[in-house]
Amino acid sequence: MGQQQLLLLVLTTIIVGLATVTGLNAYQESRKQSAIDHMTQKAIEIAADVQVYARRPSMYRSENTTGDQDLVVDFGELSHYETNDSSHEGDHVDAYATYSLNGHSTLPDGYNPEACPNDSPINTVEAY
Repeated sequence: MGQQQLLLLVLTTIIVGLATVTGLNAYQESRKQSAIDHMTQKAIEIAADVQVYARRPSMYRSENTTGDQDLVVDFGELSHYETNDSSHEGDHVDAYATYSLNGHSTLPDGYNPEACPNDSPINTVEAY
């Protein structure tokens, strides 16, 4: 009887150990997917805010301090994004990533969206 109980104890320990390892792996994968989902949602939110900014009448936009005709939209022009100037120049930083914004507040004359490749730097939000 003692040998059977010992075998049952070892088997139970192995099963509990495997269940614990499986649970930890599932938690880590869920955490990674949650971070990816957060970054994707934040990038979509930023892109939507840039579109709203670009469609505003010029009298409601920020001043073009560079004097360029093709002003690059920065997080400073979007009202509710905090920037950490010490980390990168004007990038938005949150707990999951640093977001870099590449885009223009005005599109050039004759702009054809179908002519631009999907990875064109004219409209990108990068998370790194």
